[in-house]
Amino acid sequence: MPSLNSTNSSYSLVSRDLFALPIMMDAIQIYAIAAGGTLCIFAFVNLLPLLIPLVTRVSIFVSKHFRYPYILHRHRILGPWTRAGVVIQLAYLALNLFCVFAVLSGDGLKAANFSDAGRRAGALAEVNMIPLLAGPHFAFLADLLGLSLKTIRGIHRSAGWMTAALVFLHAMAAASDGPLPIDVSQNLFAVIGASLLCLLLVLLFPPFRKLSYELFLRSHQALAWGSVYAVWRHVPSDKSSPLAYIYITMGIFAATYLLQTGAVIVRN
Repeated sequence: MPSLNSTNSSYSLVSRDLFALPIMMDAIQIYAIAAGGTLCIFAFVNLLPLLIPLVTRVSIFVSKHFRYPYILHRHRILGPWTRAGVVIQLAYLALNLFCVFAVLSGDGLKAANFSDAGRRAGALAEVNMIPLLAGPHFAFLADLLGLSLKTIRGIHRSAGWMTAALVFLHAMAAASDGPLPIDVSQNLFAVIGASLLCLLLVLLFPPFRKLSYELFLRSHQALAWGSVYAVWRHVPSDKSSPLAYIYITMGIFAATYLLQTGAVIVRN
């Protein structure tokens, strides 16, 4: 019969081995990733001279057949629409529709019912709001991201209309589930947020913008932030993901605002 000391020593050896194994495995994985990454970097640097002509040819092909040809030229209401712009917008629409109506589960891909699709649309609307409030001014945001001002405006326009469509779907699904008592705080702020969004869309029409663009711009910004506050009050406190989207939006705006303020101070 083994002694107590030998038994304890064997247990201690086993416990040390069990605790040491994950550490050794982590170290081995880190070593493998570092070694593989180093080899990939050397291979990429070596193949870079061969990739540059290929990238140039692809860029010329895309510009010739997608970026420059117009499907719809400049119109009083619509346009101009290039082939690349239409493809990007359709892909953006398809991706949002997939996120709303498709549910990934262990059994595979399933279609969401209307009620679940409405809830998913509400969360997705918050995600689409992030680029809408990414910065106080388009020009600084364009310089920060290295994009043209026209591209930033196009992204803002597309994300804005997509957000409005998702909010409308969210409201329709909520209304189909039953009556929404206004005396409940969450429902009240849902109505307030939807009303502010509708007013924001109405003010987009040219007659309102032509009266005073500065007044339109400040009203647009005030209504947007009012909608964000209403959404924040509408989302239940136990829903961590929707609240996180709001905090991410506010954090990105604050960071961009501080960067812009710092740039102005340094330059002046």
